[in-house]
Amino acid sequence: MHVLTSAYFSFDVKFHEQSGGVAMGFPRYPVIPDVFMEVFEDMILSQATHKLLCWFYYRNNIFVIWPQGPETLLKFVDNLNGLHRNTFTLETEKDDQFFTSHRRL
Repeated sequence: MHVLTSAYFSFDVKFHEQSGGVAMGFPRYPVIPDVFMEVFEDMILSQATHKLLCWFYYRNNIFVIWPQGPETLLKFVDNLNGLHRNTFTLETEKDDQFFTSHRRL
């Protein structure tokens, strides 16, 4: 879609081109992440080698219950990062404490 790859704006008396994503305030913005995530979700779940107990997403947040253990979860996140140029991060919870991991291939 050309409209998603050629957004121009001015800042500090200069014109800039937004190289990716959609400009905030763009009237069609709310539907674009939903369409992307629906396609991406189908691709992820069809390729998953382990069963997830649940998978929910809202915009750029994904909630997953992963019963197979931390080692296979890290492989799953690496697989997600291999499917798209954006980096997926991981936040886990144990004993009411959250831990964040940033993973890249």
